[in-house]
Amino acid sequence: MPEINIIFKTKGLTAIQRSERGIVAVILKDDTEGGQPVSLYKSILDVDFSQFTQRNYEYLKLLYEGGPYKVIVVKVPTTTEKGVLPV
Repeated sequence: MPEINIIFKTKGLTAIQRSERGIVAVILKDDTEGGQPVSLYKSILDVDFSQFTQRNYEYLKLLYEGGPYKVIVVKVPTTTEKGVLPV
C-alpha cells in the first residue's frame, strides 16, 4: 500500500508542475495552405512548419521558449472576399 501513496503523490506533483506552465493562445494571420483553422500543439516538434509562413513559425518558436504546457493557434486569412483585413 505505501507504493500507491507514493504514486499518487508523484502524480499530484507533476499535475501541479504542468499546470504552472500554462496555456498560450495566439491568433496568426496566415494564408499558407494546409492545416486547420484552430490547432493545439504541445511541442514545437508537433508544428508542421510548411503550414505557416516563416515569420509565423518563428513566432511559434519564440512562444515555446517560455515553456508553455500547450499552445492553441488560431489561423486566420489575411484577405477576405471584400479585400484585405485591417492590421
